[in-house]
Amino acid sequence: MQITILVGEKPDYQMKPGEAYKVKWHIENSDQTKDILVVCCYKCGKTGWTMEHDHQWHDDGTVTINPSMLCPHCNAHYFVRASQIVE
Repeated sequence: MQITILVGEKPDYQMKPGEAYKVKWHIENSDQTKDILVVCCYKCGKTGWTMEHDHQWHDDGTVTINPSMLCPHCNAHYFVRASQIVE
């Protein structure tokens, strides 16, 4: 199973499980931004953010996210390596 990165202006929150939306996060009290993902959990279909995660973007458009992901809604725990979901 893999994460599919969607492209556009903003998340529509009608994402399907396993989809993610890349957005710019404005860092509080700063002029800086950080690319983060809105991720739709592949198990429960609810969204979460990767604000506290490091993102390694690969030349082929895939992403590795560290540390592992933990869905706040269903407690699914998984890794994302080159856009592949690894439990």
